[in-house]
Amino acid sequence: MTHTPLAWIGLAGVEPGDNPRAKHWEARLHKPMVAIALLAVPAYLFESVNGGALAHRISTVLDIVIFAAFLAEAVWMASVSSHPVRYLFDNWLNLIILLGALASVLARRPTGSRWCG
Repeated sequence: MTHTPLAWIGLAGVEPGDNPRAKHWEARLHKPMVAIALLAVPAYLFESVNGGALAHRISTVLDIVIFAAFLAEAVWMASVSSHPVRYLFDNWLNLIILLGALASVLARRPTGSRWCG
């Protein structure tokens, strides 16, 4: 059981001794998942500007894409890993991103305003 500092911040990936299939998928999904995570920036910006209904819809779609991608990645990687519980535990930041994206989508009001106020 080897823990790297990346596990402390929730970005450990698969264990060094995990199966080749899990390592292959981790390498294949890494860059697309970073790009999807960065969609949080435009989602926030579209929601922050007073851009009306279109900006609100774009922000909502981006949050849904982030949520769906991170959910699919977590389920897939847990299914191909030899140690699914450890994978989810060592990559806890993915779960935080899932919860944040889901909360952002669920907290939206029909008027376009979010959270409180």
